[in-house]
Amino acid sequence: MSEICYRMNREKMIKVLEAFDQELHQPLKIAITGASALIINGAITRSSRDIDLLGSSEDLKKDPYPGIIMKIAEKYELNEEWINERAKITLDYLPGYKPDLILLKGNFKHLEPYMISKADSIITKFAIYGNIRSWDLLDIENTKFDDDDLKLFRKKLDELYKTNKEAALRIEIQFKSIKPDFIKTEDGFKFSRASEVAQYALKRYGVILSIDQQNNLDSDVKNLNSTYEKAIIKVDLFALNRILKNKKKEVSNELEL
Repeated sequence: MSEICYRMNREKMIKVLEAFDQELHQPLKIAITGASALIINGAITRSSRDIDLLGSSEDLKKDPYPGIIMKIAEKYELNEEWINERAKITLDYLPGYKPDLILLKGNFKHLEPYMISKADSIITKFAIYGNIRSWDLLDIENTKFDDDDLKLFRKKLDELYKTNKEAALRIEIQFKSIKPDFIKTEDGFKFSRASEVAQYALKRYGVILSIDQQNNLDSDVKNLNSTYEKAIIKVDLFALNRILKNKKKEVSNELEL
């Protein structure tokens, strides 16, 4: 079996899902996640070995689904687990999390395939922060996000922050590290002076940047030794570390830029 046949691009994924639908005799809803969702909605152009599911309305390990899945695998020269729910483990790290689902339109009679939004792709890819893979980083780096995507991402992070501050900050910091161009002020502009960074730190976390720290930051940026985006990430990292230390009763209020 060749590697080219073994993998699926967007067109092949849709074709395979339509073939899967033709074998069904009862309704089945699936929520597509991971790279599969980004590939199908056209956000990235690479291919994948499988279609990752965050969940389904039926147990795919029970009849008649294993036989149907194997039949499709043989017909299209795919991995026998070309569709699977291994990604469901993500929800263990995000209790109660509900992604936005977008219906994939196609020639479907019984199958209702949904994709998670691009904003949810960021959150679910980075939720298991101890196991972020190189291709997860590349997928997000290569994805184009418009203003609506980022507004939804911010909204979801704010909601997650209420119940799991650590996870929300880890995800946010990871995204900002990959996409520093999206670090903006509340007015939607790039940070252009240390006083704006200080305002961000104070308003969001109650962290105070001294005048000396602000002057040093402006000087470092002017001399190309740092950027305001890096400073924002350091502020976020400080807030995350404070959360972690607070769990151990070791809180520090000193911030070094």
